[in-house]
Amino acid sequence: MPGLKEIKRRITSVKSTKQITKAMKMVAAAKFRRAVGRIIQLRPYASKMHAVLSSMAKNVESGHPLLDVRIPKRSRYWYSLDRGLAGGFNSNIMKNAVKIIKDLQAEGKEVSVSTVGKKATELFKRRKITPRQSWVVCLADHLRACQQIATDIIENYINETSTK
Repeated sequence: MPGLKEIKRRITSVKSTKQITKAMKMVAAAKFRRAVGRIIQLRPYASKMHAVLSSMAKNVESGHPLLDVRIPKRSRYWYSLDRGLAGGFNSNIMKNAVKIIKDLQAEGKEVSVSTVGKKATELFKRRKITPRQSWVVCLADHLRACQQIATDIIENYINETSTK
């Protein structure tokens, strides 16, 4: 049985852990507020960009394959779970993802999954859903990975191998 000194040391340890966790929570909340503010500031730009691109797409006669509107034959979903103290968020995303995939498969639809990040890849493999494509991205290679992912999405859309 631990002595009085050991118990006091544990209490001090728990208090300092609580203090660190509280500080991390405050930093995360500040970052989140900042990100939300940026998104709100970008809304007018995004809506104007949507209007411009829509009007351009209506006037294009070249029949570019990326501008084709198609009825989806297959569904493809992207998941990325890797960082932060967001265990509950990641769990809920995965539960919903697996539910959607199982529902679509029950309807007889073909579904493929692509993942970005080690956690998403491992979570799907544990649930016996093999990702069609997986990217585990290190911090230095974000731009290259984004280019590869965008190329993959465009090629699959043009070749009609997946639509979502």
